[in-house]
Amino acid sequence: DDSWTWLSWSGWRVVGDRVARRLAAPFFVRRRLSKAEESLARGLLTTGVCKPAYGTQMHAPLGGRLTCLFNNLYHDGGKFIVHVVRGEDVKVPSKSELVKITAGVSNPEHVLKIGIKEHSSLSAFSEAILSKAIVNQSGFTAAWSPLWHFNVGHGLFDGLYPIFVSVLMWGLQSEPFRALLLCNSCREGAVEKQLPGSYKQREDIFGMFGGKGCVLDGTLAQAYHRFEKVVVGIGLTSQKKDHNGNVTLGACRDLNACRHFRERMYKAYGLEPPTPAETRKGRRRMGILIENKRFGLDDMQRALRALAGDEELSAFIDVKLTSWSPRKKKQTGEFFEHLKIMRETDVHISGPGTGMMYQTFLPDGAVHINLGSTEGACTRNFMEEYMAEGAPYLRALYYLKAGGGINPAYFLTLLRQAKKLLDVGFPRPVPVSVNLSPVGLVFKAYVWTLHRGTKEEEAVRGMCPTRLIPNGPVNGNSAFFDQHVCYGIKNQQAKGLNVCLIQVLRKSFDHRFPDYGEATRGRGWFSTGGARRLEGATSARGDDR
Repeated sequence: DDSWTWLSWSGWRVVGDRVARRLAAPFFVRRRLSKAEESLARGLLTTGVCKPAYGTQMHAPLGGRLTCLFNNLYHDGGKFIVHVVRGEDVKVPSKSELVKITAGVSNPEHVLKIGIKEHSSLSAFSEAILSKAIVNQSGFTAAWSPLWHFNVGHGLFDGLYPIFVSVLMWGLQSEPFRALLLCNSCREGAVEKQLPGSYKQREDIFGMFGGKGCVLDGTLAQAYHRFEKVVVGIGLTSQKKDHNGNVTLGACRDLNACRHFRERMYKAYGLEPPTPAETRKGRRRMGILIENKRFGLDDMQRALRALAGDEELSAFIDVKLTSWSPRKKKQTGEFFEHLKIMRETDVHISGPGTGMMYQTFLPDGAVHINLGSTEGACTRNFMEEYMAEGAPYLRALYYLKAGGGINPAYFLTLLRQAKKLLDVGFPRPVPVSVNLSPVGLVFKAYVWTLHRGTKEEEAVRGMCPTRLIPNGPVNGNSAFFDQHVCYGIKNQQAKGLNVCLIQVLRKSFDHRFPDYGEATRGRGWFSTGGARRLEGATSARGDDR
């Protein structure tokens, strides 16, 4: 008889979050669902909506980059599944949209795989769903694919921050979420052996930040999961691999995303967000000098002894030598303790690399001093300066003196500059490009000038990563802007570089700023002696993002 089938809603019960069969033997019930059963079935269908993810849509692998908000997105242990019923008036992304969801930072971009299961009727959908043991993942989930998250800098800003920008775009920045990592367990055995526990430490941060813990998709096998509400899809907002011609962290300025990210992180750990640095005016300021591999301990201790010998400066600020890895093993520090230090810091001093990646958590009005590194193509290289440029609530200063190590006298010069900024204050938001070094400024001018008047100008204006722009400068994981800006100074190579343009821009910079840095004798920071500004060249200012 067509009015009967083998399965029924009444044949199942919920045990905790797991739906399990109540009767082992098959039984007959009517195929037609009651109104209550139809309502329940409709409430389990997938719904969703997509919109362009933050940043440019140009040079996307399949024509666009979307972020999507789903209800009732299913996971079969290998991929996400969208369940729809033919003829039901339910809002769900189209097949063409579902192939434009980027899950993580990579080159090529990691496109998320989402399957579609179309059912002929609500009864068929009910039968299909009730034939499975379903684990209900209630509440809100944010899903992404992390990159190298054994490292705290990559974990925070090549994964957590980009998905948070998408969460922010949906207006859910204050809502607790479950962190779901889409990376098939996310662990590289060799790294885990060398840095035991490093992945787990970052996953704990993700779980605390979201508020509902962290789940690895490799643990979803052997069950069928229903995620009640999910945000997936990220734009091109990360650091390093997604660096753009504006040399800034995506969404920090126009969406105020860095400040939202900072405040949520502090609250997640039960800490009040930091009060502005000017609220501590009149008190002795706090500074930290971060111990890292760019400089020896002797260099840093000499600098601190020089500070102790300067009566005025030492009365103004107490700078403590700080290690984020107190047990002398990489990445083993306690993140909660790190946040407590950062929220009280007025002057943050560090060489580039992982050691300075907490600067986003500094208070409004704080000063970040980038000591640079002698590794690389320029006499001094500053690496991740887009982090400061993307945080318009702080000011960045750069160690511009040539030579290795930390010169104690010049260290004090930088602290005096920081003191003036803290005493007098500075405009907030900090104007575009003010937080860039000579290297970042020339790189920015190079990208804008190179593509001005070409079909790629729109991509540059939309902050498309330079790695995706044809003939654009591409930086590797271990190389930064210096390999292009200082081409030829140390006989290094940079593929596809317009050498003539770079040389002219270096001379133009030195002509505009002949006394930039220390002991340049009017020859400028790049020591070219200067030249007239390139006729008609685009300003290094770029645009206002």
